[in-house]
Amino acid sequence: MNFLALLLILKIGLSLALLVRPFMMAPTKALNNVMSLYGDNPLIYRLYSIAILSLCVAYGFGLYEALAGRMPWNVIAFGIVSNAGAALALTALNSHPKLRPFEATFATIAAALVLCALAPNYALMSI
Repeated sequence: MNFLALLLILKIGLSLALLVRPFMMAPTKALNNVMSLYGDNPLIYRLYSIAILSLCVAYGFGLYEALAGRMPWNVIAFGIVSNAGAALALTALNSHPKLRPFEATFATIAAALVLCALAPNYALMSI
């Protein structure tokens, strides 16, 4: 086990528990309340859930590579863009207090992925 593998396990677990499951299964009114949006159509939430699920699949392939001691550069790159972009978008476009923990989580994961990219030998070092 190494730091990058632990980070990817954390990212996959949090994404499945806090994003995929609720956005796929929660009632539209509950999601609208959390997201400060309005409307009766759950399509955008379900599509978002599927997009995050596909990212989890890709993170899974990165986890496989990290556990084998290989640096999954493509996963690192899209993870930085995805997580930093989410943190910036939430910060810039939505000041709803309920979403602030997500801002911090996405920013922290992006920063950790940047550190992994800057120090790949440490990221893959057994712990």
